[in-house]
Amino acid sequence: MSLAPKPRPKLAALFSSDRGARTQQLELFVEVFYNRTEPALAIIENDPQQINVQEPFSQLTTLHLAVFRQNLRVVEAITRHPVTDITVQDGFGRLAIDMCIYTSNDEIIEAVFARTYQREDLMLEGGDDGPVVPFRR
Repeated sequence: MSLAPKPRPKLAALFSSDRGARTQQLELFVEVFYNRTEPALAIIENDPQQINVQEPFSQLTTLHLAVFRQNLRVVEAITRHPVTDITVQDGFGRLAIDMCIYTSNDEIIEAVFARTYQREDLMLEGGDDGPVVPFRR
């Protein structure tokens, strides 16, 4: 063990340009966390790649968080966006639809449900002639 002081990083290294790049991809997550709807909607429109970004601690997406925070406008904007990957699981294996247990808002549940089961809903409406799976009795 040395008694020499630890070397201090240079001031320029603390403020390097790549440090902000890591947090910039979480801007949408921060806006949803603090219930700032208008800035969140602007980010969804201008930088939709942030929609599916998972935060580093529990791997929540902005849709997971928006459902939990019960922000209807953000949930609707995210579920309507074509970039949204509804199958992303958080660090606990939960999908966005699993987060609906934290809300009693029917509109939020309907928006997430409609996006989660969009393909199945289209097949029901379109009369898909796919394979018929019989029910067991």
